[in-house]
Amino acid sequence: MKKVLYLLLLCSVTVLSISKVQAQEETTPETSLFKVEDNAVIWQKVYSMNVTPKEYLTFIKLKGVLEDIDTLQSTIIGKLKRFKLNTYGAPWATTPIYLKQNMFTSDVRIEIKEDRYRVTLSNIKVVDGVNNLTPNAPGYLVDFETMYFKAFSKGKTPRPSFFKIDDPIITKNFDSFFTYKKSSSDF
Repeated sequence: MKKVLYLLLLCSVTVLSISKVQAQEETTPETSLFKVEDNAVIWQKVYSMNVTPKEYLTFIKLKGVLEDIDTLQSTIIGKLKRFKLNTYGAPWATTPIYLKQNMFTSDVRIEIKEDRYRVTLSNIKVVDGVNNLTPNAPGYLVDFETMYFKAFSKGKTPRPSFFKIDDPIITKNFDSFFTYKKSSSDF
């Protein structure tokens, strides 16, 4: 009888722990700037700073990270030039190879309002630089959703390791492009 009770207790603890792990895997952390809208992954951040659209447009042009720039009142639209992620400081053994060897690009929308501006990156693509993502030739564009979602997941759940490893590296790089810094004229 003790063995049966012990076995039932062990089974119930196992089932509870598995369901808890699955629940954790299916949720996106609130701190993540990545969101899923219509099965597409976007990156969105709101910056707090009083800046005019003209000032920010000048800043972003000088930064040289966007191409095909267009402005509509207080909105700047463009395309992020292909860039390779800076993975300096990231753990070498656990950083996914696609972050180290490939380039990224995306559509950019910057909306400027009073005391803040919001940057939204959509249609994020990974540019296969060394044939490690696809059997196609280098330069092939791969949807970012391929890297974000768990392989073969029916419910399109994010990979659990994405938020621990990939997210901080990618966010650090995206953030460095769009953080507005006023230039000081002091010599």
